[in-house]
Amino acid sequence: NTEVGRNLFNEIVALATGSLGVLAGLVVSLIGLWTWLIKQASWGLVMVIGGATVTAFPGIYASVSENVKSAFTNSFGTNAVTGRDINVGGN
Repeated sequence: NTEVGRNLFNEIVALATGSLGVLAGLVVSLIGLWTWLIKQASWGLVMVIGGATVTAFPGIYASVSENVKSAFTNSFGTNAVTGRDINVGGN
């Protein structure tokens, strides 16, 4: 049943982009910070940056995808998803 699969997929995406994603990013960042400061290993800084990226990725992705969708809709005149004609250039 595709509806059950779609619901499961949506729940997993919501979990990964919600509290679980934030928790994973925080844990990676804290381990990286400990590695960088306590163990004096420079790759700990890479882990800190990676953890911050994991935490921020859902918001960045949503913003970029919305802007790209808007740019393509305004550029080409017809929305590929809805099939509606878009007024290009104000004419």
